[in-house]
Amino acid sequence: NLSEGDIPVEIWSLASLEYLNLAGNDFLSLPSGLSHLSKLDNLCVDGCRSLQSIPELPPNLGTLDAKYCTSLEKLSFPSNYKRLPVLYLPNCNSLAEIQGLENLNYVRIIHMESCSILANNLKDSFLKGQSELYKSSIYLPKKEIPDWFSYRRMGSSISFDMPLHMVDDQFLGMTLWVVYAAVEDRDEWFVPPSVAICDRTNRVDWAYKPTTTHIQVTREEHSFLIHIPKSYFGYPLKGGERMDAWINIEEPFEVKKCGIHLAFKPDITGGDQGQSSSVNTDGRDELMDIMHPKRGRDISVVETSCDLSKKDKFPKRLRMEPDQTKDLNTELDRLKK
Repeated sequence: NLSEGDIPVEIWSLASLEYLNLAGNDFLSLPSGLSHLSKLDNLCVDGCRSLQSIPELPPNLGTLDAKYCTSLEKLSFPSNYKRLPVLYLPNCNSLAEIQGLENLNYVRIIHMESCSILANNLKDSFLKGQSELYKSSIYLPKKEIPDWFSYRRMGSSISFDMPLHMVDDQFLGMTLWVVYAAVEDRDEWFVPPSVAICDRTNRVDWAYKPTTTHIQVTREEHSFLIHIPKSYFGYPLKGGERMDAWINIEEPFEVKKCGIHLAFKPDITGGDQGQSSSVNTDGRDELMDIMHPKRGRDISVVETSCDLSKKDKFPKRLRMEPDQTKDLNTELDRLKK
């Protein structure tokens, strides 16, 4: 239950400090000396319900834990910030602005569940700004898929075509938008959605699992936005490939709808580089039948027949803990037996 005057001023002179836990205190604002902690990598202010602002984050901060800071209205990134931030901000209901966020090249993870004000203030340009090298995951309280997603469908599976005559070095990756909700409210947290993708044309399939923490069980509809960069595909794309995607999520969650956006470098315009209309896919179980990962990481790739006519059913849900991504292929192989 510390207030501003109770924090020792000497703490802001600890040039080598890497982790600072100020959770559960009653201060209204963090002192400006926080920005002097040049090596601070993790700042935790969870449950500081009176905290209203964080004037400026340290320049090398990697992770900010600010869950249940219900009075927090504003925080700010410094102009010289160069990291890929991880921001845990669920239930910061009053948060309206993150200064400098849209100036960042990329983000790694942002949890802003129940942060309706902040989510509504986010610009599409920020959500579209993705990388060909780095993955990102954003959780936010939105019920609709933006119009700039060319492929949209109700349910948890979708098919789409890569543009014809695609130039591979212009392709940045694909962005997936998932709207989900639980059938009931629970005081529990479950693993986030994972994605299975099949390239029917090249007979390659792979699984993508975000490296993030659990998501809260709530009936309120939320969205999960992930960007899968080109570097994670593991093989070149020539254009015209038919792709299937299926989203797997733990009970009691349900996927309401999903969408795909193919991201290209800004100088690509018109022609065959654009996206065609969405193609509905039935038989989500058949899509999971062709999963044959061979090496463990966030994505597993292997050549396969991509034969959706197989009748041996694959379980609809896979239990994969966030710290077990290295065992993804082992888990999938076990479930196939």
